[in-house]
Amino acid sequence: MNLSRSNHQEQKVDYTDNTTPFGGILRGELPALIFGETPSALAFEDKRPRAELHALVIPKKHIKSVRELTKKDVGLMEEIYDVATKLIQSRFPRAYKEEDYILCFHIPPFNSVDHLHLHVLAPASKMKWIYRYGKYLEGTLWCASGLKILQRLKAGKSAVP
Repeated sequence: MNLSRSNHQEQKVDYTDNTTPFGGILRGELPALIFGETPSALAFEDKRPRAELHALVIPKKHIKSVRELTKKDVGLMEEIYDVATKLIQSRFPRAYKEEDYILCFHIPPFNSVDHLHLHVLAPASKMKWIYRYGKYLEGTLWCASGLKILQRLKAGKSAVP
């Protein structure tokens, strides 16, 4: 999988109806430090990083939140998860090897942007306590593990209970 930024879109997606800040990034109207992309996903730095690596991986298709995901989105979610793990592996190989990272989605109404985005945080051990054990704590009412969501979708369940 190529994580470099391409100048062409392999998948035709209309971003005009996406009024979120991420729609602006996808259209090239808002600046972002792009880490890479695939035909269906884009990875870029969070504008308020809470870890040495704090990336967001978004689908290019506008999906508002984890609550809209269904079993038909398993392939897309696998691609997003793959982009995230490769990003950690390339930038923080030790954190990847030691599983010192967080891959999570915020659950509405606790999400900040109505466009699905996976938070990629590494190394988690160096994060401030309030973020590691608060805002990005998986398994809470506000934050779900990317892997658990993928597992639930594969089993035909809703992304979050």
